[in-house]
Amino acid sequence: MNTTTFSESKMIKSGDRNIFVDLKSSKTGKPYVHLCESRMVDGKYERQRFYLFERDIQKLSQILNDYNALLGDVKLEE
Repeated sequence: MNTTTFSESKMIKSGDRNIFVDLKSSKTGKPYVHLCESRMVDGKYERQRFYLFERDIQKLSQILNDYNALLGDVKLEE
């Protein structure tokens, strides 16, 4: 059984919102990604959370790689 413990965090600032991307471990040691979007709405922070477990992390990664390849040298607005 893999008992590696993950606790990594990255943040993406995007205008009036922040996206936190965390790599964590479940109680059984399995990795998962926790995504949290935080934005100010009417003076209060709203949060949207999403969890990706091991079986889906690779699928999402492949989709993002495919989209990145499609975009190529396209200049995106920031």
